[in-house]
Amino acid sequence: MIFNFINALLYFIGYAFCIYCGAAQNTLLPLLFTFGAIGIQLFFIRRKRLETFTQDILLILIAGLFGLALETAFISSGLLTYATNNVLFHYFPPGWLWCIYFLFLITFNHALRWAYKWPTIGLLLGGIGGPVCWAAGKGMGGVTFGFGDTTSLLLIGLAMALYVYIAMRINLRLGDIVDDVFSESRFITEMNVCFDGNCPICCRQIQWMQLRDKKKRLNFVDINNEDFEKKFPNIEKSEAMKEIHAIDDQGKVDLGIKALSRIYACSSKRWLAISLRLPLLHPILVFCYRLFARHRPKKKSSKE
Repeated sequence: MIFNFINALLYFIGYAFCIYCGAAQNTLLPLLFTFGAIGIQLFFIRRKRLETFTQDILLILIAGLFGLALETAFISSGLLTYATNNVLFHYFPPGWLWCIYFLFLITFNHALRWAYKWPTIGLLLGGIGGPVCWAAGKGMGGVTFGFGDTTSLLLIGLAMALYVYIAMRINLRLGDIVDDVFSESRFITEMNVCFDGNCPICCRQIQWMQLRDKKKRLNFVDINNEDFEKKFPNIEKSEAMKEIHAIDDQGKVDLGIKALSRIYACSSKRWLAISLRLPLLHPILVFCYRLFARHRPKKKSSKE
């Protein structure tokens, strides 16, 4: 409870401080404040629950990029003009504005945790809170509106309602992914990994996994072995050749990218396991893996 209060307080202090510094053409101080405030919070969050620490970092990175894209659209359309231009690219939001997004996003699993009880609360938070924040920012001299106050605030409200709602949905999905990976990392005691030993790239990947399997939970099985079908009668060799297979200690079978993710989780490579399951990245990785698996190289035989 005390942490959630501090979490919210740091956001409001940081918001006002970043706007003030932005109006004064100062970007360095907001960056120092934000990294310090977030760093201290993450230190205590990590000590309390590693899963929440991981989820917070992922949310800041992913939803922060969406915020960057949204602000770039605001600036390039002429809707908003900030007191400080980005030193790298005119249409990018200034650094102090990034800081406000980061400070806001770290409240999602703490000060704003209550908001998840109602699915549409994100629409209200963004639709009302967004215009209020930008109106306050204009009053402090950090931003000016390009389409008049009423029209600009209405457009900001609509955009921020959608942004906060999507960010909250992303956060819920990240929470599920992180919890699943950590659970697999802790409770899977053994996993059979079925791979194509005639694929040189596959073999290098298996060697890399073997070196990092410190707890010796992984048992690597070459599909080309004569006794493969006897050991795994429920898996046809022709099907196993299509994609890598992972069979855990409960007999659950996973294929392809999902199998790789569970293998990494089992060997405590949690960040790798999580990255393979990220909502927007996962379907792309699945497509690329299947394309590779279909056209993967083969070792040349001695006769060749």
